[in-house]
Amino acid sequence: MLCIRRFCFVMSLMIVVSAAQLTDLEHALNCFIDVYHNYSNTISNLIDPQGIEKLCSDLDVSRTDIRFLMLAWTMKAEKQGYITHEEWTRGLKALRADTIDELKKALPQLEKEVRTPSNFADFYAYACRYSLTEERQESIDIETICQLLGIVLGSTFRPQVNYFVEYLKIQNDYKVINMDQWMGFYRFCNEISFPEMTEYNPGLAWPCFSTIFGHSSPRQLDGAGQTDVGFNHIFHHGSVSSRAVDEQDLEGIVDVFHRYSNTASNLIDPEGIELLCSDLDVSRTDIRFLMLAWKMKAEKQGYFTQEEWTRGLVALGVVTLDKLKKALPELEKEVRKQSNFADFYAYAFTYSLTEEEQKSIDIETISQLLDTVMGSTFRPQVDSFVDYLKQIQNDYKVINMDQWMGFYRFCNEVRRPSNFADFYAYAFTYSLTEEEQKSVDIETICQLLDIVMGSTFRPQVDYFLDYLKIQNDYKVIYMDQWMGFYRFCNEISFPDMSEYNPGLAWPLLLNNFVEWIREKQA
Repeated sequence: MLCIRRFCFVMSLMIVVSAAQLTDLEHALNCFIDVYHNYSNTISNLIDPQGIEKLCSDLDVSRTDIRFLMLAWTMKAEKQGYITHEEWTRGLKALRADTIDELKKALPQLEKEVRTPSNFADFYAYACRYSLTEERQESIDIETICQLLGIVLGSTFRPQVNYFVEYLKIQNDYKVINMDQWMGFYRFCNEISFPEMTEYNPGLAWPCFSTIFGHSSPRQLDGAGQTDVGFNHIFHHGSVSSRAVDEQDLEGIVDVFHRYSNTASNLIDPEGIELLCSDLDVSRTDIRFLMLAWKMKAEKQGYFTQEEWTRGLVALGVVTLDKLKKALPELEKEVRKQSNFADFYAYAFTYSLTEEEQKSIDIETISQLLDTVMGSTFRPQVDSFVDYLKQIQNDYKVINMDQWMGFYRFCNEVRRPSNFADFYAYAFTYSLTEEEQKSVDIETICQLLDIVMGSTFRPQVDYFLDYLKIQNDYKVIYMDQWMGFYRFCNEISFPDMSEYNPGLAWPLLLNNFVEWIREKQA
């Protein structure tokens, strides 16, 4: 009988490893190693720049091809120009490729995966981090940034990239770009219509544009309102509909800050946070409060600095507490955009690291955090995962960032039709615990169906479980019957089942099941 603990464990492992069948794992690992050594330096045991060139040649991609950068992202490669054995194995396992030909064929699908909104924001941020080639480097020179923008965003936002690159090359104020500015341009491309840019407000704390464009030259008034000479020069006089935050507004923001801050520390401390939450009509565990902290880029849980407070309120375009309260619904909409939510989800974890050099979070806190951050969107997955973490498994006392982000990826990818059919089949093969076993007993199948399909096809699963438990013809279920039920759920309307035709190569088990339902309905 399948151990449900083992199955839930593999669901958590899917967060960080691919769903390769265990019987193939040893063979696959040997293949990974063999291919790796075709490119690695025998002395350093790394794929170094020379090995990278050979790899790119065999894959028919250049070093500057976005697909190579996507491959590095999949491997979670840390150092540009080098791939470790661990990174190589991680990447090829994720792509289910154990030969160079299979890896080459996997690149188009990898590109599709990376370009999904749930992945691309993370990939875009990775592209910047991957280009930080020196220890403690925090910014990238303009020439490299221009090349990187062309590679990463050129195919999606060509007009914006062309104008921005042109601007970067003619301006003299900035020699480097940091991560905040890099991510700001991504936000600009996703949120601001181009080239009209009617939504753009330089007062709303744009890290890249309010700084780079807003201060590139003296400000002046034109017929469209208050705009920027440098900005107009590059973007053909795009108008700005809202005014920037002025000195009086900033004074008002600071006044509100001091209403909640501790006079000794000049911080909004836990006591001030409680008062603030009360005035905003939100609890400390309300996701909107966490979203507000994200907007402020607050670093320490339970505390806001004056700089963080000002940054957040300027970004929201509010000066008073009443306006802040009214801005929360719009903030929630902004955060829930796919282009923002992955970053917010990652922030929720880092914000919960309350100790210096802390890298993991205890299970109880993680369970509460998952409920807050993901509960409204992925309730079945969250409930199942929390149950597993708290009641079933004994292997993990803490969760790290990699596992945390893996669960987000699991929620977004496994339920996609393109992935779920494979996952559904994998669930069956994983339950074959004996060598040469080809079927699974009814009791285990019932438990497995409830776990895998219950949240998506509850009525069909309930009826099928009832049938399996009362029928006497089948003691075990085979793969074709298992997959037949998946096909039934996806193709046949329920409960009328008007499309069901027993002559269309359905497993006999399904024919009997449908006949049983129709007898009950008669």
